[in-house]
Amino acid sequence: MYSTTPHRFRRKFSVALLAIPLLTVMASACSGAEPSSIESSKVSGASTATTRDEYDLQLAKCLRDAGFDVKDPAPGQGITESSPEIIEAAPTCMRQLGNPPVQESSLSDTEQLQLGLKAAACIRERGFDFPDPTLETPIFLPAEVPSEQVEDCFKDFPTN
Repeated sequence: MYSTTPHRFRRKFSVALLAIPLLTVMASACSGAEPSSIESSKVSGASTATTRDEYDLQLAKCLRDAGFDVKDPAPGQGITESSPEIIEAAPTCMRQLGNPPVQESSLSDTEQLQLGLKAAACIRERGFDFPDPTLETPIFLPAEVPSEQVEDCFKDFPTN
């Protein structure tokens, strides 16, 4: 649901905006794929969406292999299942997969962190439990946050 948002941080500070408070942000052991088969570097434009869709499919497979009922996400939609158990398991799969492909940003890490903190405060102001991001952790959005509110809270992020 949120996986195609253009709001991605450089380096480890990825906005893994999958519908599960995903998440950034990380299945070779789960999927049987070699870690190098997953694009985890900075990419630009249309290739970001393609490689992100591939990443989301591998993440869904890893979660299924871990015993969760997760459907393959439609292109550009991300994973929509968001039970607390899936939210807890997602980071394990994401660590096995590596960081999701992100669109390169023209902002510094500090600038991106400041925008992330502002967005997190915005989500909390709307009544959702939402931790502050760090440079080492992705942003995991609760699935129940309506997309309009996500777009509004993340409106300051560049779309390059």
